[in-house]
Amino acid sequence: MKEIKIDGRRYVLNEDFNGSEPCANCPLKDKCADSDYYYCKTFIGVKKPFEDVTECVTEQKAYDDYQERSTTANDRGEQLAWAFIVLLTGMMIGNHGYLEYYVGAACGLAYLLLSMLQSAWQTIAIWIIKNRIKRDNLTIEDYPEWVGGWAWAFWYLKVGLLTIGTIYVAYRFVSPLFDL
Repeated sequence: MKEIKIDGRRYVLNEDFNGSEPCANCPLKDKCADSDYYYCKTFIGVKKPFEDVTECVTEQKAYDDYQERSTTANDRGEQLAWAFIVLLTGMMIGNHGYLEYYVGAACGLAYLLLSMLQSAWQTIAIWIIKNRIKRDNLTIEDYPEWVGGWAWAFWYLKVGLLTIGTIYVAYRFVSPLFDL
């Protein structure tokens, strides 16, 4: 079935329609009403109603995303706890402290903490959206920008932190080679 895109929404021809007035059931009837231009005749060649197939964020989708993010936040929290345990165990067993290990471990732990905070933020934001959809009976095509904007801010912080930490640790371990 051929799909067309008009004003950011996706439509397909309703093949099951057999009525006498196709425009009455078409989501594009307001766009065609005051003119002799019919989207169906132009794009498909036949006068039949379109069906809007644009995916929207529903209450169920928001709930599923909320569950996924809350599970992810919990998993990252566990990773952070285990990283602390492994780091402390390594320091006790090794009985020495090289700066590179501390910097690398600190960057890794900060990354995990930011990952957990990012997932927690997305969990809370999606929960708010889910409740708004339910309470106000909203239909939205995507999450508001404030949901993704803060998630991207966390992502840039995480990647920047790991990049700086990795470059520092790699430089410190490779720098003795340059003294030869």
